[in-house]
Parts: sequence; C-alpha cells; structure tokens
Amino acid sequence: MARRPFTLLGVQIVVAAALPWLIGRVLVPGQPGWAVAAVAGAIAFAAFHAHSPAVWLLPVSAVVSVAPAVGPLPAAVLAIAVVVVLVLWPPESGATRAPLLRWTAAGLLVAAGALVATSALIGIGASDDAYEAGQQLAAEAWNAPLVTVPDSPMTAPAIEPTTATLRPSLSSSVPAATSSPSARPLAALTFTRPGTSEHPVSDQVIYVGTDVTESALAAGPGHYPATARPGKPGNFAVAGHRTGWGSPFLHLDQLRPGDRVTATDRTGTAHLYTVDHTELVEPDASWVLGPDPLGTGRPTLTLTTCDPPHTDDHRMIVFATLESGT
Repeated sequence: MARRPFTLLGVQIVVAAALPWLIGRVLVPGQPGWAVAAVAGAIAFAAFHAHSPAVWLLPVSAVVSVAPAVGPLPAAVLAIAVVVVLVLWPPESGATRAPLLRWTAAGLLVAAGALVATSALIGIGASDDAYEAGQQLAAEAWNAPLVTVPDSPMTAPAIEPTTATLRPSLSSSVPAATSSPSARPLAALTFTRPGTSEHPVSDQVIYVGTDVTESALAAGPGHYPATARPGKPGNFAVAGHRTGWGSPFLHLDQLRPGDRVTATDRTGTAHLYTVDHTELVEPDASWVLGPDPLGTGRPTLTLTTCDPPHTDDHRMIVFATLESGT
C-alpha cells in the first residue's frame, strides 16, 4: 500500500508529460471529442484525488495542450480556476477540508473545462463553416463562364527571408464564419497516387484563392501573390491550414515522392506536378518561396502548412516539379 502514492504520482507525471504530444497529434477538427475527453478526464481525476501529490499536473498539462486549439481566453479561465483551487485547497490538506469545498472546487473546474470544450467546439464549427462556405462560393465562381483570361504573370522574384514569414499562422483561434474567397479562384488542386485509386491529402477538389491573408485562408488554401501562377516558370506557392478552417492540408504529410498534384488554372489547363520531397523548416524560412527553391531550373509547386498540428513551431513544405500541361 505504501507504494501506491508513488505509483500514482509516477502515472500522473507520465500522463501530464504525454498530453501535449498526444493532443497535438490526435486532436483534429473532425474529432473534437478528444479535447473534451482530455480536459474532462484530467479535471475529474484531480477533483477526486486532490490529496495525492502533484495531482494538479494533469489539468495544468491539459490547459497547455489544448490552448493552441481553443484560444487564450478559455485556456486562461481554466488556468485561473486551477490556481484558485490550489490556493484555497492545497493537496496536502484535501483530506481535512469540508465536503462542500471539495464539490465547489470540482464544480469550478468542471465548469471551466466545459468552457474550454465549448469554445473548442464553437471555434472548430465556425472555422469549418467558413471553409465550406468559401469552397462552395469558389466552386460556383469556378463553374461560371470566364469572361476574361487572367493576365500571364511574370516569374516570381526571390523573397528575402528577413521580410516574409510563411503562412498560415495561428493568430486567431476562432475566425469569422462569414469569410469569403476571391470572386475568381486562381486554381483547383487534386491529389492522386499513380497506379492506385488513392487520393492522398483529399479526394475532393480544393480551390485555391488569390491571397494568404487570414480571411482568404479561412475560405481555403491561398496563393502567395509574389510567386508564379500554375504551370508558369518559377514557383507556384500555396499555403493552407493544417487544422481548423476546414483542415484542407491536415493530411499533407501523406504525400510521398512520386505522388501527383494537378493544378488546373482558370483557362481549364491542367498542370501536372510530381512530388519531389517533404521538408520541415522554420516559420521564417521564406527561401522556399523563391523562384527555384530546388535549384532544378524547372517550374515548381510548393505547398506550405503548419507542423505539428495546432502549433506554429515549424512549417511543413512539400515540393513538386512540373511534368506537363495539357
């Protein structure tokens, strides 16, 4: 029996340390239940084992884990609740406190956890609604008659690493659901794997807007304006969200060398790119947006997104080279 507190402490430390890693890779907009389960489980365990050493590691770890996904306000509320309970109800005195205080503390944490979960669900729903609305508008604009052919762009100039940061970022957790794309999407992307019926990344057409502002990316992936157009000499660079806002590039890590990305422009010309490789870079590594990032002298497609999900730590870059235009 003497070993039980130490065993429990060890389990808490291991789970608390693992939560950020687990949630960062499992918590996705299509599975919001993981956020609810992580926070509620940590709170329930802490509330009913408050006398155990370091038990509040779990709710604190849960706060840190879900904060990038749900935003600073709900995470701050939960953090304040944990601190208040720790001040009023230290773990070593938990056994002597009145039952009313125990249940009050538990209720406070459960309410805070519910706020976190609700905020996550609302934010995810709003971002996904914005993406679906944006892609629907883009599809309608795409299928409408093209009155004028877009001007042929010049080859993109090099972008100085000191003046640009790769998009997207996580500066807003809950975007406006009314975001809309450009009235005339620039391109349509499809993903295939030769010799199979597989569609890595997505089995749907993904429409690409004309910019990488927050409002533009809420409606779908966007084109870095300073880079080339599809099929043109230079680097056709596209940014998209990994999680939230429809998660268009959630499975970008599924791409492997030899996979095909078809970028169809507004004239109906399909430009076939073959994936070369995937690379992780720092957020300010804007050399990937240069006119020839692979040094091959061939037109390039560059797809950028965040890695790991829900963080701004790095950018995942997929490079592909142009094979043909038909």
